[in-house]
Amino acid sequence: MRKHILLAPVAALLFASCEKVINVDLNDAAPQYVVEGEVYSGNDTVKVHVAKTTDYYGFAPQQQINDAVVLLTDDQGNNTTIPFTGNGQYQLPGFNGVPGRRYFLKVTVAGQEFNATSVMPQMVGIDSVSRIFKEADFRKEGYEVAANFTDPAGTKNFYRVVYTINDTLQNQPKDLYLLNDKYNDGKLVKADLFRRFEPGDKIAFELRGMDEAVFDFFTSLNEMLNNQNGPAPANPNSNITGGALGYFGAFTRSIKSTQIP
Repeated sequence: MRKHILLAPVAALLFASCEKVINVDLNDAAPQYVVEGEVYSGNDTVKVHVAKTTDYYGFAPQQQINDAVVLLTDDQGNNTTIPFTGNGQYQLPGFNGVPGRRYFLKVTVAGQEFNATSVMPQMVGIDSVSRIFKEADFRKEGYEVAANFTDPAGTKNFYRVVYTINDTLQNQPKDLYLLNDKYNDGKLVKADLFRRFEPGDKIAFELRGMDEAVFDFFTSLNEMLNNQNGPAPANPNSNITGGALGYFGAFTRSIKSTQIP
């Protein structure tokens, strides 16, 4: 049985803490906990959101979990408790994520324990942002803009491109931009936005690296967000054990921007 439902929990961290709610059609789910966590390379803030819904993708407001114990550890034996900051959010500013390190997240709530692990890949930086003027064809004339980076050879790499246009985060389902190096191992990669820009436009790119399990979560989510006319799909492929939905990812990120002259 299909019904019109809301993807609220995933939107919180997926779209850079944007509060916009996205309408999608997904399978019903029994009440479950939802855990979403992110660790970034360099000096940044660890963010974990813990919630529970009457129907994970349902109309009823999600219940924010404010009494969880959230522990972050790594493969070097370091461990840190992530403090509660309000409204189901647990955050730790000033944390230094290290590429190549494996991170473990443990969330304990109401006698249940949820665990996840994610390896932070080696950093892949944006080399440049290109601007190429194109005459009018089937599209109006303007500048095509792309982030260019070199994929490391010999390793599997998985990426997400997050971008803003004129200081506005692009966070519609069609903007979930995922790449892997299956056909580009060791090559120069051009992440084009497939649209044309005018003088004065500002475009900022953020290239995020992730491990395969997190990429699998986003890939399955992308299929749901962009397949609303097909059969009701299953839930996204979570990398969290213990029965919770959601994801935990350790990301690298590189940011570059440009303005059309």
